Amino acid sequence: MPKQSFREAFLHYVWQYQYFNKDNLTSTSGEGITILSPGFLNKDSGPDFYNSRVIINDIEWYGTTEVHYKTSDWTKHNHTIDKAYNSVILHLVWEEDLKVERQDHSKIPTLELKNRVDKSVIELYQNLLTNPDAIPCQKSIGNVDGYFISAMLEKTLIERLEQKSKEILSLLDNSANNWEETCYQWIGKCFGFKINSEPLFQLCRLLPYSILKKYLNNKLQIDSLLFGVAGLLEISEDSNYTKSLKKEYSYLRTKHSLVNELTSAQWKFLRLRPANFPTIRIAQFSALISSKVLLTDIVFSFAIDEIKECFNHSPDDYWKNHYHFNKTSEKNSDSCIGSDSVENLIINAIIPLRFAYAIKQDNEDLKDNCIDLFKSLKAEKNRIIESYSNIGLKINSSFESQSFLHLYNNYCQNRECLNCMIGHQIIYPIA
Repeated sequence: MPKQSFREAFLHYVWQYQYFNKDNLTSTSGEGITILSPGFLNKDSGPDFYNSRVIINDIEWYGTTEVHYKTSDWTKHNHTIDKAYNSVILHLVWEEDLKVERQDHSKIPTLELKNRVDKSVIELYQNLLTNPDAIPCQKSIGNVDGYFISAMLEKTLIERLEQKSKEILSLLDNSANNWEETCYQWIGKCFGFKINSEPLFQLCRLLPYSILKKYLNNKLQIDSLLFGVAGLLEISEDSNYTKSLKKEYSYLRTKHSLVNELTSAQWKFLRLRPANFPTIRIAQFSALISSKVLLTDIVFSFAIDEIKECFNHSPDDYWKNHYHFNKTSEKNSDSCIGSDSVENLIINAIIPLRFAYAIKQDNEDLKDNCIDLFKSLKAEKNRIIESYSNIGLKINSSFESQSFLHLYNNYCQNRECLNCMIGHQIIYPIA
Protein backbone atom coordinates (compact mmCIF):
# COMPACT_ATOMS: atom_id res chain seq x y z
CA MET A 1 0.00 0.00 0.00
CA PRO A 2 1.57 3.36 -0.99
CA LYS A 3 2.75 5.27 2.04
CA GLN A 4 1.53 8.65 0.85
CA SER A 5 -2.10 7.47 0.83
CA PHE A 6 -1.95 5.64 4.13
CA ARG A 7 -3.30 7.01 7.40
CA GLU A 8 -2.89 5.63 10.90
CA ALA A 9 -6.64 6.04 11.22
CA PHE A 10 -7.01 3.12 8.81
CA LEU A 11 -4.88 0.90 11.06
CA HIS A 12 -6.97 1.99 14.05
CA TYR A 13 -10.06 0.95 12.10
CA VAL A 14 -8.60 -2.40 11.04
CA TRP A 15 -7.46 -3.20 14.58
CA GLN A 16 -10.62 -2.00 16.32
CA TYR A 17 -12.88 -4.16 14.13
CA GLN A 18 -10.33 -6.93 13.59
CA TYR A 19 -10.57 -6.71 9.80
CA PHE A 20 -7.47 -8.70 8.98
CA ASN A 21 -6.44 -12.30 8.49
CA LYS A 22 -5.77 -13.88 11.91
CA ASP A 23 -4.72 -17.32 10.66
CA ASN A 24 -1.41 -18.46 12.24
CA LEU A 25 -0.97 -15.05 13.82
CA THR A 26 2.62 -14.39 14.93
CA SER A 27 4.76 -11.44 15.89
CA THR A 28 7.64 -10.37 13.67
CA SER A 29 9.87 -12.36 16.06
CA GLY A 30 7.83 -15.55 15.57
CA GLU A 31 5.84 -15.47 18.83
CA GLY A 32 2.34 -16.95 18.60
CA ILE A 33 -0.42 -14.37 19.15
CA THR A 34 -4.07 -14.81 20.06
CA ILE A 35 -6.21 -11.68 20.37
CA LEU A 36 -8.79 -11.83 23.15
CA SER A 37 -9.79 -8.17 22.92
CA PRO A 38 -8.36 -5.29 20.86
CA GLY A 39 -9.25 -2.88 23.66
CA PHE A 40 -10.85 0.55 23.36
CA LEU A 41 -9.71 3.47 21.24
CA ASN A 42 -8.05 6.16 23.35
CA LYS A 43 -8.90 9.69 22.19
CA ASP A 44 -6.64 11.33 24.76
CA SER A 45 -2.86 11.28 25.17
CA GLY A 46 -1.03 7.99 25.60
CA PRO A 47 -1.15 4.66 23.73
CA ASP A 48 -3.85 4.27 21.08
CA PHE A 49 -5.86 1.43 22.65
CA TYR A 50 -6.33 0.64 26.32
CA ASN A 51 -7.60 -2.55 28.01
CA SER A 52 -6.19 -4.77 25.27
CA ARG A 53 -5.96 -8.50 26.04
CA VAL A 54 -3.71 -10.82 24.06
CA ILE A 55 -2.05 -14.19 24.53
CA ILE A 56 1.60 -14.23 23.45
CA ASN A 57 3.39 -17.59 23.61
CA ASP A 58 0.69 -18.98 25.95
CA ILE A 59 0.98 -16.07 28.40
CA GLU A 60 -2.01 -13.75 28.72
CA TRP A 61 -1.17 -10.02 28.69
CA TYR A 62 -3.41 -7.14 29.69
CA GLY A 63 -2.41 -3.56 28.82
CA THR A 64 -2.26 -1.12 25.91
CA THR A 65 -1.70 -1.35 22.16
CA GLU A 66 0.19 1.29 20.18
CA VAL A 67 -0.44 1.76 16.44
CA HIS A 68 2.05 3.13 13.90
CA TYR A 69 2.63 2.98 10.16
CA LYS A 70 6.23 1.86 10.73
CA THR A 71 7.92 0.67 13.92
CA SER A 72 10.48 3.48 13.62
CA ASP A 73 7.64 5.93 14.37
CA TRP A 74 7.97 4.73 17.98
CA THR A 75 11.27 6.60 18.33
CA LYS A 76 10.19 9.49 16.09
CA HIS A 77 7.29 10.13 18.45
CA ASN A 78 9.61 9.98 21.50
CA HIS A 79 7.82 7.03 23.10
CA THR A 80 11.17 5.71 24.29
CA ILE A 81 11.30 8.47 26.92
CA ASP A 82 7.61 8.46 27.86
CA LYS A 83 6.64 6.28 30.83
CA ALA A 84 3.04 6.07 29.59
CA TYR A 85 4.23 3.67 26.88
CA ASN A 86 5.79 1.15 29.29
CA SER A 87 2.33 -0.47 29.48
CA VAL A 88 2.29 -1.33 25.76
CA ILE A 89 1.92 -5.09 25.30
CA LEU A 90 1.64 -5.04 21.51
CA HIS A 91 2.98 -2.76 18.79
CA LEU A 92 0.65 -2.85 15.77
CA VAL A 93 2.25 -1.63 12.55
CA TRP A 94 1.80 -1.79 8.82
CA GLU A 95 5.50 -2.50 8.34
CA GLU A 96 8.41 -3.25 10.66
CA ASP A 97 11.59 -1.34 9.82
CA LEU A 98 13.18 -1.20 13.28
CA LYS A 99 13.18 -3.22 16.51
CA VAL A 100 11.91 -1.08 19.40
CA GLU A 101 11.87 -1.56 23.16
CA ARG A 102 10.44 -0.12 26.36
CA GLN A 103 12.37 2.07 28.78
CA ASP A 104 13.62 -1.00 30.65
CA HIS A 105 15.02 -2.31 27.32
CA SER A 106 12.50 -5.16 27.13
CA LYS A 107 11.39 -5.95 23.59
CA ILE A 108 7.85 -5.10 22.50
CA PRO A 109 6.06 -7.78 20.47
CA THR A 110 5.22 -6.37 17.03
CA LEU A 111 2.34 -7.42 14.81
CA GLU A 112 2.81 -6.49 11.13
CA LEU A 113 -0.35 -6.18 9.02
CA LYS A 114 0.80 -5.36 5.49
CA ASN A 115 0.20 -8.90 4.25
CA ARG A 116 -2.91 -9.54 6.33
CA VAL A 117 -5.39 -6.90 5.12
CA ASP A 118 -7.52 -7.67 2.06
CA LYS A 119 -6.47 -5.47 -0.86
CA SER A 120 -10.10 -4.70 -1.73
CA VAL A 121 -10.60 -3.11 1.72
CA ILE A 122 -7.54 -0.91 1.15
CA GLU A 123 -8.72 0.11 -2.33
CA LEU A 124 -12.23 0.97 -1.14
CA TYR A 125 -10.78 3.09 1.66
CA GLN A 126 -8.39 4.86 -0.72
CA ASN A 127 -11.24 5.57 -3.15
CA LEU A 128 -13.26 7.29 -0.42
CA LEU A 129 -10.24 9.18 0.86
CA THR A 130 -8.97 10.51 -2.45
CA ASN A 131 -11.99 10.98 -4.72
CA PRO A 132 -12.84 14.66 -5.41
CA ASP A 133 -16.58 14.41 -4.67
CA ALA A 134 -17.89 16.63 -1.86
CA ILE A 135 -19.74 13.56 -0.55
CA PRO A 136 -17.08 10.81 -0.75
CA CYS A 137 -19.56 7.94 -1.01
CA GLN A 138 -22.03 9.51 -3.42
CA LYS A 139 -21.31 6.94 -6.15
CA SER A 140 -21.59 3.94 -3.84
CA ILE A 141 -24.10 4.90 -1.16
CA GLY A 142 -26.89 3.36 -3.26
CA ASN A 143 -25.48 -0.07 -2.36
CA VAL A 144 -25.72 0.56 1.39
CA ASP A 145 -28.61 -0.96 3.32
CA GLY A 146 -31.05 1.74 4.44
CA TYR A 147 -30.80 0.47 8.02
CA PHE A 148 -27.22 1.72 8.30
CA ILE A 149 -28.07 5.09 6.75
CA SER A 150 -30.93 5.56 9.23
CA ALA A 151 -28.70 4.52 12.14
CA MET A 152 -26.04 7.03 11.08
CA LEU A 153 -28.62 9.80 10.79
CA GLU A 154 -29.82 9.12 14.32
CA LYS A 155 -26.24 9.19 15.51
CA THR A 156 -25.42 12.49 13.78
CA LEU A 157 -28.61 14.18 15.00
CA ILE A 158 -27.82 13.28 18.61
CA GLU A 159 -24.21 14.44 18.11
CA ARG A 160 -25.47 17.76 16.71
CA LEU A 161 -27.84 18.26 19.65
CA GLU A 162 -25.13 17.34 22.16
CA GLN A 163 -22.71 19.73 20.47
CA LYS A 164 -25.17 22.62 20.71
CA SER A 165 -26.16 21.60 24.24
CA LYS A 166 -22.55 21.87 25.30
CA GLU A 167 -22.51 25.50 24.15
CA ILE A 168 -25.84 26.20 25.84
CA LEU A 169 -24.81 24.63 29.15
CA SER A 170 -21.62 26.71 29.04
CA LEU A 171 -23.82 29.81 28.75
CA LEU A 172 -25.87 28.51 31.66
CA ASP A 173 -22.74 28.18 33.80
CA ASN A 174 -21.64 31.70 32.86
CA SER A 175 -25.05 33.10 33.81
CA ALA A 176 -25.05 31.55 37.30
CA ASN A 177 -27.53 28.82 36.30
CA ASN A 178 -30.07 31.35 35.03
CA TRP A 179 -32.18 29.65 32.37
CA GLU A 180 -34.02 32.88 31.45
CA GLU A 181 -30.77 34.63 30.59
CA THR A 182 -29.47 31.56 28.76
CA CYS A 183 -32.63 31.24 26.64
CA TYR A 184 -32.50 34.96 25.82
CA GLN A 185 -28.86 34.82 24.71
CA TRP A 186 -29.23 31.64 22.63
CA ILE A 187 -32.48 32.71 20.94
CA GLY A 188 -30.94 36.11 20.27
CA LYS A 189 -27.92 34.49 18.67
CA CYS A 190 -30.16 32.39 16.43
CA PHE A 191 -32.13 35.47 15.39
CA GLY A 192 -28.94 36.54 13.62
CA PHE A 193 -29.48 33.66 11.15
CA LYS A 194 -25.78 32.79 10.85
CA ILE A 195 -24.62 35.97 9.07
CA ASN A 196 -25.37 38.23 12.05
CA SER A 197 -25.51 35.61 14.80
CA GLU A 198 -22.29 36.77 16.47
CA PRO A 199 -23.15 40.50 16.80
CA LEU A 200 -26.67 39.62 17.97
CA PHE A 201 -25.18 37.29 20.56
CA GLN A 202 -22.84 40.07 21.70
CA LEU A 203 -25.82 42.43 21.88
CA CYS A 204 -27.61 40.03 24.23
CA ARG A 205 -24.52 39.73 26.42
CA LEU A 206 -24.16 43.51 26.68
CA LEU A 207 -27.87 44.00 27.37
CA PRO A 208 -29.02 41.48 30.03
CA TYR A 209 -32.53 40.08 29.89
CA SER A 210 -33.00 41.22 33.48
CA ILE A 211 -33.01 44.82 32.22
CA LEU A 212 -35.40 44.18 29.32
CA LYS A 213 -37.84 42.38 31.65
CA LYS A 214 -38.45 45.66 33.47
CA TYR A 215 -40.00 47.12 30.31
CA LEU A 216 -42.15 44.31 28.94
CA ASN A 217 -45.17 46.65 29.05
CA ASN A 218 -43.43 49.23 26.85
CA LYS A 219 -42.56 48.06 23.35
CA LEU A 220 -40.85 51.36 22.47
CA GLN A 221 -38.43 51.04 25.40
CA ILE A 222 -37.54 47.46 24.42
CA ASP A 223 -36.86 48.69 20.86
CA SER A 224 -34.77 51.60 22.12
CA LEU A 225 -32.61 49.42 24.35
CA LEU A 226 -31.94 46.82 21.66
CA PHE A 227 -31.24 49.27 18.83
CA GLY A 228 -29.27 51.55 21.15
CA VAL A 229 -26.90 48.90 22.49
CA ALA A 230 -26.66 47.57 18.92
CA GLY A 231 -25.09 50.91 17.99
CA LEU A 232 -27.71 51.58 15.31
CA LEU A 233 -29.22 54.82 16.66
CA GLU A 234 -26.40 57.08 15.49
CA ILE A 235 -28.67 58.36 12.71
CA SER A 236 -29.88 61.69 11.41
CA GLU A 237 -33.43 60.60 10.60
CA ASP A 238 -36.06 62.77 12.24
CA SER A 239 -39.20 60.60 12.19
CA ASN A 240 -41.38 60.38 15.29
CA TYR A 241 -40.29 56.76 15.82
CA THR A 242 -36.55 57.39 15.63
CA LYS A 243 -36.79 60.56 17.75
CA SER A 244 -38.64 58.57 20.40
CA LEU A 245 -36.08 55.74 20.24
CA LYS A 246 -33.16 58.12 20.74
CA LYS A 247 -34.90 59.97 23.56
CA GLU A 248 -35.81 56.77 25.42
CA TYR A 249 -32.38 55.26 24.93
CA SER A 250 -30.62 58.37 26.19
CA TYR A 251 -32.59 58.09 29.42
CA LEU A 252 -32.32 54.29 29.82
CA ARG A 253 -28.64 54.22 28.90
CA THR A 254 -27.86 56.52 31.81
CA LYS A 255 -30.28 54.80 34.18
CA HIS A 256 -28.73 51.36 33.64
CA SER A 257 -25.14 52.52 33.09
CA LEU A 258 -24.99 50.93 29.63
CA VAL A 259 -21.47 52.02 28.76
CA ASN A 260 -20.64 49.24 26.27
CA GLU A 261 -22.23 49.24 22.83
CA LEU A 262 -21.69 47.65 19.46
CA THR A 263 -21.03 49.75 16.37
CA SER A 264 -22.99 49.86 13.13
CA ALA A 265 -19.91 48.49 11.33
CA GLN A 266 -20.30 45.16 13.14
CA TRP A 267 -23.60 44.42 11.42
CA LYS A 268 -23.66 42.82 7.97
CA PHE A 269 -26.14 44.08 5.35
CA LEU A 270 -24.22 43.32 2.15
CA ARG A 271 -25.67 40.63 -0.12
CA LEU A 272 -28.61 40.00 2.23
CA ARG A 273 -32.23 40.20 1.19
CA PRO A 274 -33.82 43.21 2.94
CA ALA A 275 -36.05 40.88 5.00
CA ASN A 276 -32.84 39.46 6.52
CA PHE A 277 -31.30 42.82 7.41
CA PRO A 278 -30.18 42.89 11.06
CA THR A 279 -32.44 45.90 11.68
CA ILE A 280 -35.47 43.79 10.74
CA ARG A 281 -34.28 40.80 12.79
CA ILE A 282 -33.69 43.00 15.87
CA ALA A 283 -37.18 44.50 15.44
CA GLN A 284 -38.65 40.98 15.25
CA PHE A 285 -36.63 39.86 18.27
CA SER A 286 -37.90 42.88 20.16
CA ALA A 287 -41.50 41.97 19.21
CA LEU A 288 -40.97 38.49 20.67
CA ILE A 289 -39.63 39.87 23.95
CA SER A 290 -42.38 42.51 24.13
CA SER A 291 -45.05 39.82 23.79
CA LYS A 292 -44.81 39.36 27.58
CA VAL A 293 -44.56 35.58 27.21
CA LEU A 294 -41.68 34.26 29.27
CA LEU A 295 -38.92 32.82 27.09
CA THR A 296 -38.57 29.85 29.44
CA ASP A 297 -42.25 28.98 28.90
CA ILE A 298 -41.76 29.07 25.12
CA VAL A 299 -38.73 26.80 25.37
CA PHE A 300 -39.76 24.31 28.03
CA SER A 301 -43.56 24.21 28.14
CA PHE A 302 -45.26 25.08 24.87
CA ALA A 303 -46.37 22.69 22.12
CA ILE A 304 -45.22 23.36 18.56
CA ASP A 305 -48.28 25.42 17.52
CA GLU A 306 -48.01 27.55 20.65
CA ILE A 307 -44.33 28.17 19.96
CA LYS A 308 -45.10 29.30 16.41
CA GLU A 309 -47.81 31.64 17.70
CA CYS A 310 -45.30 33.32 20.04
CA PHE A 311 -43.25 34.46 17.07
CA ASN A 312 -46.30 35.92 15.33
CA HIS A 313 -46.03 39.41 16.83
CA SER A 314 -45.56 42.50 14.69
CA PRO A 315 -42.70 44.97 15.11
CA ASP A 316 -43.48 48.69 15.19
CA ASP A 317 -45.37 49.96 12.10
CA TYR A 318 -42.22 51.90 11.14
CA TRP A 319 -40.76 48.63 9.84
CA LYS A 320 -43.60 48.09 7.37
CA ASN A 321 -41.96 50.58 5.00
CA HIS A 322 -38.37 50.54 6.26
CA TYR A 323 -35.61 47.94 6.17
CA HIS A 324 -33.03 50.30 7.61
CA PHE A 325 -33.00 53.58 9.46
CA ASN A 326 -32.86 56.63 7.14
CA LYS A 327 -34.17 54.60 4.18
CA THR A 328 -37.84 54.33 3.21
CA SER A 329 -38.79 51.32 1.09
CA GLU A 330 -40.93 51.85 -2.01
CA LYS A 331 -43.73 49.54 -0.90
CA ASN A 332 -45.17 48.41 2.39
CA SER A 333 -44.39 44.88 3.53
CA ASP A 334 -45.32 42.50 6.30
CA SER A 335 -42.53 42.95 8.84
CA CYS A 336 -43.55 39.85 10.81
CA ILE A 337 -41.12 36.98 10.74
CA GLY A 338 -41.94 34.45 8.01
CA SER A 339 -43.05 30.88 8.66
CA ASP A 340 -39.80 29.39 7.28
CA SER A 341 -37.76 31.62 9.58
CA VAL A 342 -39.95 30.63 12.54
CA GLU A 343 -39.29 26.95 11.85
CA ASN A 344 -35.59 27.71 11.49
CA LEU A 345 -35.63 29.29 14.97
CA ILE A 346 -37.49 26.34 16.44
CA ILE A 347 -34.95 23.95 14.88
CA ASN A 348 -31.82 25.89 15.86
CA ALA A 349 -32.88 27.68 19.04
CA ILE A 350 -35.88 26.17 20.80
CA ILE A 351 -35.22 22.43 20.37
CA PRO A 352 -31.49 22.62 21.31
CA LEU A 353 -32.41 24.63 24.42
CA ARG A 354 -35.00 22.04 25.35
CA PHE A 355 -32.50 19.23 24.73
CA ALA A 356 -29.86 20.96 26.88
CA TYR A 357 -32.45 21.29 29.65
CA ALA A 358 -33.23 17.56 29.28
CA ILE A 359 -29.53 16.75 29.67
CA LYS A 360 -29.34 18.94 32.77
CA GLN A 361 -32.42 17.26 34.23
CA ASP A 362 -31.42 13.78 33.00
CA ASN A 363 -34.87 13.53 31.41
CA GLU A 364 -34.93 10.90 28.64
CA ASP A 365 -38.61 11.52 27.81
CA LEU A 366 -37.87 15.18 27.10
CA LYS A 367 -34.96 14.17 24.85
CA ASP A 368 -37.33 11.92 22.90
CA ASN A 369 -39.76 14.83 22.64
CA CYS A 370 -37.03 16.90 20.99
CA ILE A 371 -36.45 14.18 18.39
CA ASP A 372 -40.20 14.03 17.71
CA LEU A 373 -40.28 17.80 17.22
CA PHE A 374 -37.65 17.52 14.50
CA LYS A 375 -39.76 14.90 12.75
CA SER A 376 -42.79 17.24 12.80
CA LEU A 377 -40.99 20.11 11.03
CA LYS A 378 -40.23 20.22 7.34
CA ALA A 379 -36.66 19.89 6.06
CA GLU A 380 -34.52 22.97 5.62
CA LYS A 381 -33.38 23.96 2.16
CA ASN A 382 -29.76 24.78 1.40
CA ARG A 383 -26.88 23.74 -0.82
CA ILE A 384 -25.75 20.89 1.45
CA ILE A 385 -29.22 19.37 1.79
CA GLU A 386 -29.73 19.63 -1.97
CA SER A 387 -26.48 17.75 -2.63
CA TYR A 388 -27.74 14.76 -0.60
CA SER A 389 -31.14 14.87 -2.31
CA ASN A 390 -29.42 14.82 -5.70
CA ILE A 391 -27.81 11.44 -4.95
CA GLY A 392 -31.17 9.88 -4.19
CA LEU A 393 -31.47 10.26 -0.41
CA LYS A 394 -34.89 11.12 1.00
CA ILE A 395 -35.02 14.21 3.21
CA ASN A 396 -38.58 14.67 4.42
CA SER A 397 -38.20 16.49 7.73
CA SER A 398 -35.78 18.53 9.79
CA PHE A 399 -34.77 15.26 11.47
CA GLU A 400 -33.04 14.26 8.22
CA SER A 401 -31.86 17.74 7.21
CA GLN A 402 -30.22 18.41 10.58
CA SER A 403 -28.63 14.96 10.51
CA PHE A 404 -27.23 15.43 7.01
CA LEU A 405 -25.87 18.88 7.88
CA HIS A 406 -23.91 17.38 10.76
CA LEU A 407 -22.85 14.41 8.63
CA TYR A 408 -21.48 16.71 5.93
CA ASN A 409 -19.70 19.16 8.25
CA ASN A 410 -18.18 16.59 10.59
CA TYR A 411 -17.69 13.47 8.48
CA CYS A 412 -17.88 14.01 4.71
CA GLN A 413 -15.84 17.21 4.62
CA ASN A 414 -13.15 15.73 6.86
CA ARG A 415 -13.15 12.35 5.10
CA GLU A 416 -14.02 10.65 8.38
CA CYS A 417 -15.46 7.68 6.48
CA LEU A 418 -13.94 5.18 8.91
CA ASN A 419 -16.04 6.63 11.74
CA CYS A 420 -19.22 6.70 9.67
CA MET A 421 -21.57 3.70 9.59
CA ILE A 422 -22.20 4.36 5.89
CA GLY A 423 -18.49 4.48 5.06
CA HIS A 424 -17.97 1.41 7.24
CA GLN A 425 -20.39 -0.59 5.11
CA ILE A 426 -18.77 0.55 1.88
CA ILE A 427 -15.22 -0.26 3.01
CA TYR A 428 -16.03 -3.60 4.58
CA PRO A 429 -19.49 -4.64 3.36
CA ILE A 430 -19.23 -8.26 4.50
CA ALA A 431 -19.20 -6.99 8.12
